[in-house]
Amino acid sequence: MDLPLMSTKLVEYAFLFTFYLKFQIGRPVLFSLAADGEAGVRKVLQMLRDEFELTMALTGCRSLKEISRDHVITDWDRPRIAPKL
Repeated sequence: MDLPLMSTKLVEYAFLFTFYLKFQIGRPVLFSLAADGEAGVRKVLQMLRDEFELTMALTGCRSLKEISRDHVITDWDRPRIAPKL
């Protein structure tokens, strides 16, 4: 039995929303969906992609494979002391 088109779209949006919640970007996606529908979601995802690419460029990473644990700082990391010059 095929679902109506509207139900299929809602299932897709629900899947995307739960996927993005895992990465803590669900709120902007949900708000953009409410404000501007699919076009809003596309815009916010493009903004996040652009921001990620800029961050990669600023850290000197040209691909995802070049990102290492040294590029990620969490609350559990010890404070890093800058070397004396």
